[in-house]
Amino acid sequence: MEKLWDFLISVIGLLQFWVVLPNPAYSWVFTLGRPTRYLGHDDGWFGTGFHLKAPFNIEEAAPISTHEEWADLAVQSIATSDGHAMTLQGTFRYKILADDSAKLLSYIVELGDEDKAVPLAFQAAIASVAAASTLHNLTALSPDDAILEAARRNLNRYGVKTFEFRWIQRSAGRQLRLIM
Repeated sequence: MEKLWDFLISVIGLLQFWVVLPNPAYSWVFTLGRPTRYLGHDDGWFGTGFHLKAPFNIEEAAPISTHEEWADLAVQSIATSDGHAMTLQGTFRYKILADDSAKLLSYIVELGDEDKAVPLAFQAAIASVAAASTLHNLTALSPDDAILEAARRNLNRYGVKTFEFRWIQRSAGRQLRLIM
């Protein structure tokens, strides 16, 4: 009986011929895997974000929220250019811009629904700046602007606007190796 319900729910999902975009969200509609239409939360029927699409997965919508968000990154251990080990953790404030539909399309196609892609790009920005800096530069001079610039360079082509970077943890550490 449970399999019958699962089947009926999946059939109802196939018959869905609409998509509703909340405020603020934008979407691209893919018809048989090719991008065809750009949708917004402020257009559609009666300007409510209600849009019609072809059922049976002929057309699929890929909505992207454009809320301003904070990305809290995981702790990472990085060796500086002078050989010291550092434990670093930071947070970024960012937003996905929808004013350029081509950048939003590249975000959807290249990054997809991957929730970890943006935080990993932010971690790469911290790692690249930390690996090129000395221990003194990371602790005393605080290269926040360089990290922010590296993050912007990594994510600009996807329409991600990075506003701010803050340190959560920044401490010198030791690397221990277990020899067996």
